[in-house]
Amino acid sequence: MEIQISESKPESKIGYETIHDIYLDNKNVGYVIVQYATKEDIKAFKKSKRKLKIGQPFGVRLCIDADKGGVTTSEIGKPNIIRIVDLLKSRFSGLEERDVGIIEFDKGKKNIIGKISNL
Repeated sequence: MEIQISESKPESKIGYETIHDIYLDNKNVGYVIVQYATKEDIKAFKKSKRKLKIGQPFGVRLCIDADKGGVTTSEIGKPNIIRIVDLLKSRFSGLEERDVGIIEFDKGKKNIIGKISNL
């Protein structure tokens, strides 16, 4: 399966949040929302062991939209979801697997899957 992630969509807010479509074999199956650390985020994480830099991607929602793309997360399969996350990590420098949450939209319902380990 060929995986592609689009450039940021026009509704993106560069430096704060970008939105990208996800394609499997040239079929749009969902989108990803990437949030970037701001000064306020750095202050919030100051007491934790996590060291963030301004502009680092850290809050990512991987949304599989079965209503739009016709395939569910289980149909895509865990190995391909892992490949999507790996592609996201290589494309967005500083992104960690723990930063990616998976959400599925199917039959008008939102199913929060969570991390890859929950698949």
